[in-house]
Amino acid sequence: IGTNIFLLSCMCFQAFFCHYNAPRYYVELQLNTIPRFTSVVNVSFSVSALVYFAVGVFGYYTFGANTDGFVLNNYSANDDLAS
Repeated sequence: IGTNIFLLSCMCFQAFFCHYNAPRYYVELQLNTIPRFTSVVNVSFSVSALVYFAVGVFGYYTFGANTDGFVLNNYSANDDLAS
């Protein structure tokens, strides 16, 4: 078992919490209809994907072809702003 198990567990927890809390989000939504809930979920996942994409692009622009797959690994451990 390598360190990738931590990445897998984070993704699984994220998926679990999204599914677990979805009914509560639906009930708390104003004008809670299925089409409105669907569009709110689509917008929120799209915004999240754009943020991930922006972090990846700026990480690549910062470090070029030497970018590690996990962008934060490129920063020094002594950098207070990155840790």
